[in-house]
Amino acid sequence: MAPLLKNCSVDSTVRNFTMQKEPLSAPSLIIFDDEEDILLICASVLKSLGWSVATYTDVNDVVSRVSDIMPAVIIMDHHVPKDGGIKASQRIKQNDLLKYIPIIFISANLQIETLAAAAGADYWMSKPFTPEQLEAAVERATAR
Repeated sequence: MAPLLKNCSVDSTVRNFTMQKEPLSAPSLIIFDDEEDILLICASVLKSLGWSVATYTDVNDVVSRVSDIMPAVIIMDHHVPKDGGIKASQRIKQNDLLKYIPIIFISANLQIETLAAAAGADYWMSKPFTPEQLEAAVERATAR
């Protein structure tokens, strides 16, 4: 029979309960962008807000990378090497385990809304954006 309380042990002779405190893990987020300065700035902003951030400059093995981390949110750039953000987002959304992870599609392209829809992204944000806009987009994506 599985224990009802995680990390709870019972001393059978004196019936004392001992609880082990687990460190709270930060929610995780992945950013895919080919511009390293964007990755650094976004990661810094989001880490200051308590996020655990993984960054990638390409979308090689995107499904595997996302599956390994299982982030709460993905930020996907349109122009990211190898296959681009649209194909990478589509691969994520076609995977039964990953399709519920919200994707924020980012680009400086004036057709960002159309590109995000083609990607199957849940949200979009035009570049350049401010740290406050980044924070608001992530909050909106996680509030659903």
